[in-house]
Amino acid sequence: MRKIAIALLAAGALATSFTPVAHAAAPSATDSDCGFTTATDNSPEAPENSQTGVLYGGPIAQNGTLTCTIKVNVGTHAGAYVNGATRSATGTNGTTVLQPGVVSYISPPGEPVYSCAAFNDGSVNWVLDARTNTWVNASTTPDAECHLAISGGTDDPIFDPIFDLLDLVGTTLDTVICPVLAELEGDYAGLVTINAQGDVFIAGDPFWDCPPYDLFG
Repeated sequence: MRKIAIALLAAGALATSFTPVAHAAAPSATDSDCGFTTATDNSPEAPENSQTGVLYGGPIAQNGTLTCTIKVNVGTHAGAYVNGATRSATGTNGTTVLQPGVVSYISPPGEPVYSCAAFNDGSVNWVLDARTNTWVNASTTPDAECHLAISGGTDDPIFDPIFDLLDLVGTTLDTVICPVLAELEGDYAGLVTINAQGDVFIAGDPFWDCPPYDLFG
């Protein structure tokens, strides 16, 4: 009897020692990253070049902390930012969502603005790399890039309102916008040029980058 008990204990210890260890998982392709809309802050007390916007993100179908960050003139996740904005939310019921919230930031004329999405599952900090639209480990991909959110305006009364609507960035938006832009391929009075993949250039400078995201890095 004692031998059987010892054998059972040994079997239990063996089973415990070989219990599979759960591995961290990046957000899936069906999860949403960060979204951003913006407008000029015209309030009298606003500092020069002050902007206001709405920053939000998710849902991501797992628990963790989703952080959405706006960076001015800094296009990588690892790069520090000045006069940017950030918001985060932690999911505890199997889904992580950052509800829309107003942020303020300083954006001098002509300075590009980037939207950066990061998700920490408790052990790994995942970031969305704009070059491939995939979540990568921030520690092993230190050069991961953020999405370009805003570039310099054209001061054109027709095109500027259109591009203001395109300030919202993210994988989902690109799948809708880029095919439309590709259909508009052509040169418009030397001011706006759109190529076959939907990339937009303002006076020759890159403005909107469609897959395979080869304009800004």
